[in-house]
Amino acid sequence: MNCILHAISHGLMSLLLLSQVACANEVAGDERPVKERSAPAHAKPVQQIIRYEALPWGKRRGLGQNGGYITAIDNRSNQELWILKIYTVHYDDEMESDKQDLFITHLSLMKGGRQLIVKDERGRTYFVDLTTRVVQTK
Repeated sequence: MNCILHAISHGLMSLLLLSQVACANEVAGDERPVKERSAPAHAKPVQQIIRYEALPWGKRRGLGQNGGYITAIDNRSNQELWILKIYTVHYDDEMESDKQDLFITHLSLMKGGRQLIVKDERGRTYFVDLTTRVVQTK
């Protein structure tokens, strides 16, 4: 009640309503600050809309080698967005080419979703920057 008298004595009628709410909270034992608006609804996280897959049979698509390519696909439309060569397969003309194919065995997104980890059958690891599409080995 002291807070109402204080607001009136200072001629601050706009504070009267806030003072009444504050006093009601004070009487009820609630010391939380008065909220002017409610909190926004919780925003759900955005899911990946692009999936990344190994493209094993590149020769069928005129790419010159089997293995070593990844493709990005829009999950909504199932449309291929791009193809990227991760490594070159060197073929020896004296050997059967199918015995020389070198395939990708593992794909995973790094924390943050900006880099893709790619591993091949020989255990080599490549890192793809998904923004620039630059491939690095480490």
